[in-house]
Amino acid sequence: MLEGLLEEKIVCPDCRRKIRLEEECLICLCCGRKYPLCSGIPDFLASQEERTLSWKSADPLSYEKDLESIPYWRLRRIDRPLIDSAFGDVLEIGCGTCRLAAQIEGKKANFFGLDPMPEYLAFAKQKRGQKKLVRAKGEKLPFADASFDTVISGFYAFRYIDPAIGLPEARRVLKKGGRFTLEMLNHWLLNMIEYKNRIKYGAKPQNTLPREAGGHYDFKNFPELRRLAEGSGFRIEKIYSCPVSPVFPHLNRYLSGCYLRGKMIVYLGLDVIIELRAV
Repeated sequence: MLEGLLEEKIVCPDCRRKIRLEEECLICLCCGRKYPLCSGIPDFLASQEERTLSWKSADPLSYEKDLESIPYWRLRRIDRPLIDSAFGDVLEIGCGTCRLAAQIEGKKANFFGLDPMPEYLAFAKQKRGQKKLVRAKGEKLPFADASFDTVISGFYAFRYIDPAIGLPEARRVLKKGGRFTLEMLNHWLLNMIEYKNRIKYGAKPQNTLPREAGGHYDFKNFPELRRLAEGSGFRIEKIYSCPVSPVFPHLNRYLSGCYLRGKMIVYLGLDVIIELRAV
């Protein structure tokens, strides 16, 4: 049986029409497509050929262990913007093992998790007691329009989603005025490091890293981010990063804030936090 709040929001990801629960599957009332329930979790990828190999297996225990290896101060600064922005009905795209769910629900918000990896979702349900979970892709969200007050995506999960498709989808399921807070890798800092290393070791430097490498997507530059965000119906509210060192965090915020006044932005860390508002 599905969680009541979840059943109200989910729709067929193909035609976006209502679906009906029958025995152990969901059936679209319009196109007739069937989606199985795997351990009570709606699976919108089970019958799709576009699944990648990386989605077929994942070890949630290794994922949790990797998180434990991150310094506490850094992980806290990464997580805090995601938690602080959460209000009302919250959807996390790429929720993994739902490590943020308890803190978000502690703010009296309703947490919904979406991830393509069934092992992570099973762990979240069994170990963390989460019920409002869905297996689906970020490019094709199985939720009705204007279903959520907040959308978040942390720990680089949005790097596996084509932003030209994922950003409009996130805006579609957000209510007007809702927030979308996501964490991305500092692509521009990596460009500078790569450029410096190529000069140091005698190789010809490249201006940018590949647009898509190993299935990852990154914003090539700030105008691209602004164009995609505004074209999807968002307004950029804040962009800042978590410094590599816990020293001088206020300096990093000041330098990052220069971008919002149309000047060049400087990042001191690897983790970029982007806060968008649905307009």
